[in-house]
Amino acid sequence: MTKTSPRTVLKSISLSLKHDFIAVVLADKSSRNKRRPKLTSFDGAVLTVVTTHVNSERGYSFIGTRAIAKTLQASPAGVAKSIVKLIELGVLRRVAGAKRNRAARLVPI
Repeated sequence: MTKTSPRTVLKSISLSLKHDFIAVVLADKSSRNKRRPKLTSFDGAVLTVVTTHVNSERGYSFIGTRAIAKTLQASPAGVAKSIVKLIELGVLRRVAGAKRNRAARLVPI
């Protein structure tokens, strides 16, 4: 897993860009398969929370799994699994510079 440098992150992310990103990811043809979708509705919810918390000045999200779990009324372990899945699918990427045992810096790709 490669981490992106904070300097290479796209800055000045607008609200409409965030919503367009979520729509494009969720409308992926491989997620339309009803028996085995690539992304579940829970993955979409986690992606939505992470994307809406992207700081428009810094270009990345700094929300932790516990905060996401509290927002979605879910378990932190389930949120962590979903974030790992989104990273493996290439939807999210970790940004370098986060401290150990703190919220990860995530950026939508």
